[in-house]
Amino acid sequence: MLLGFIQPVCYFIFETYGINSTSAAFSGVMIGMVPVVGLIFGILFLREKCSLLQGVCTVFSVFGVYLTTSGGFGNVSAKGFFLLFGAVVSAALFTILSRKTAEHFSAFERTYVMFLLGSAVFIPVAFFEGRSDFSAMFKTLSEPLFWISVLYLAVVSSVCAFLLINSALNHIPAGRTLIFSNFTTVISVLAGIFIMGDSFSTVQLLGIFIITVSVFGVSYKNQNQ
Repeated sequence: MLLGFIQPVCYFIFETYGINSTSAAFSGVMIGMVPVVGLIFGILFLREKCSLLQGVCTVFSVFGVYLTTSGGFGNVSAKGFFLLFGAVVSAALFTILSRKTAEHFSAFERTYVMFLLGSAVFIPVAFFEGRSDFSAMFKTLSEPLFWISVLYLAVVSSVCAFLLINSALNHIPAGRTLIFSNFTTVISVLAGIFIMGDSFSTVQLLGIFIITVSVFGVSYKNQNQ
């Protein structure tokens, strides 16, 4: 139950409002801090070991995220910072709790409870925001693009993605699982270029290279233990 409360309830709230209160570049760098915090939590709470290579690659990946998001922070507010910091802590705690509860519950059970609690919280919130007007909640159901978006966001990038994460946490330490979250930045930039037609700079290419090397650096260590 605590796992489900931390992720998705706390994380989604902190991340959504945090991104809304600051710049996209700063949000990306803050979320990029998740592997660092997760690595520290893994050492403190799970007694996981951290090699020099793993620590260096984890910290270095944050610098890669900074470069990939074009290096500028833009408008940053104290409110946005603390909300995003809450998202970072929530994501790190989720990984620790999932790793810990893996001793008693399967990846499917953990994922099921997570999104059951998410539905129990966010559906009433949506109903409240709609001022009890059901038509406001369901007015977009007739639009095909809405269904495509919801199915992808809910099924693929949420349920399936977290099921894979929870499964991975059955086998590898929390700190090493989180390093892959920074690879999301690489995928996002590439998707923006090839799908949305976004511009691309040499600095972003350097950032992608740093993130990729960092991820493979941590994975290489993992394979040789």
